[in-house]
Amino acid sequence: MNETTLLDGIRQISQQYSSVVVDKNGKPQEVCTRVPVNGEIAVIDALNLVVHPDTFDTHLHQNMINPDLCPDQKRKLATQTAYHIGNVLRLIMGEDFADIHDTNTSRNRYHYTFRIGDTVAPLGLIGIHNFNADNPSILVMIYGEGTHVAETWWEYGLFQWLSSNAIDPRISRCDLAHDDIEGIYSSSELADDADTNGGFALTNKLPQVQHLGDWKRHEGRGRTLQVGSRANGKLYRGYEKGKQLGDPESPWFRHEVELGNKSRIIPLDVLLHPSEYFAGTYPYMAEIAQLAGVNENFCPTRIATIKKDMSISFQKSVTVVKHQFGRYMKVFRDIFKDDSEILEMLVTEKTDYYPKRLKLFEKVIFRPMHWCSFPKVTNTHLTHSPYENVLKEHLYAI
Repeated sequence: MNETTLLDGIRQISQQYSSVVVDKNGKPQEVCTRVPVNGEIAVIDALNLVVHPDTFDTHLHQNMINPDLCPDQKRKLATQTAYHIGNVLRLIMGEDFADIHDTNTSRNRYHYTFRIGDTVAPLGLIGIHNFNADNPSILVMIYGEGTHVAETWWEYGLFQWLSSNAIDPRISRCDLAHDDIEGIYSSSELADDADTNGGFALTNKLPQVQHLGDWKRHEGRGRTLQVGSRANGKLYRGYEKGKQLGDPESPWFRHEVELGNKSRIIPLDVLLHPSEYFAGTYPYMAEIAQLAGVNENFCPTRIATIKKDMSISFQKSVTVVKHQFGRYMKVFRDIFKDDSEILEMLVTEKTDYYPKRLKLFEKVIFRPMHWCSFPKVTNTHLTHSPYENVLKEHLYAI
């Protein structure tokens, strides 16, 4: 049986690919990347994961906030945890991911950071902080170079580990990429025309657009069309990949969508179905998926924004309750002095109490420990989610 088709019932999503690009000096250079297989049209090109520190050490959080431990002791704990993470990644993604180095620098809110791989071509980064902030976490970043050299089946292995072993796993960033290496149906001009014709419009408000590179006087250095905003959680980059690598005549064009967890929950399911989520980002990406030739079962999947959907459903539920029971609540207030007494008297005793209209709130406020893509859960398996703060922030703004 074809290796790229099945392994113990697991479908392979991508594989390593090497190509030769001739640079501007006429010298050939080998370029390693990753390409989709088995009807997939997109691959994961970069990934940021956040997990609770108890995933690796049940005492790490408590030790890091212990005032009796000196900085050197805390750094030693962080280093030991980083090595532990490296060993986990080694089993999933390959031997190179166990190569861990302390950078002796801070990044964002992570006080300790550790490079995965060498300095020439790092594969990723591990971030560990002293956990004085709310919602303690550990960051694992996998760079594009890391996904390129990762072992076959790494997506499935990582999905399984996050679903079965990690505590409170979240994807904070995921880059999905499609390469038209021969430039058959992709170019800077075609991407720019798609933007002009509404190919990146999901609402009446058009996303911002930037033209980077030598658009006006094209000399083969490479052009990039950038649509959207990283601050809003979704950014498209279409660029001449071959020219970026130094070949001014290369037709290689890459479509890349960066998804962030700004007002979104990126499901772990994206690891197993990157093409469906890629095609669901923009109408133009769905068109690219069709041009690339996908399998019959392919279905574009869109990740909805939390802010818009939750604000609408919450406001509507308030209107319904006020219309149907508002007068009763007013009378109850005349009878009882404390609103908490009213709430205690009226709340249901059912365990599966979220109405259909507010199901998204259940997914945000409560998340199963081994959450992947919003399965139905009961309260006995729920833990409060850090997304609860996002929820309250948006509701207070209504």
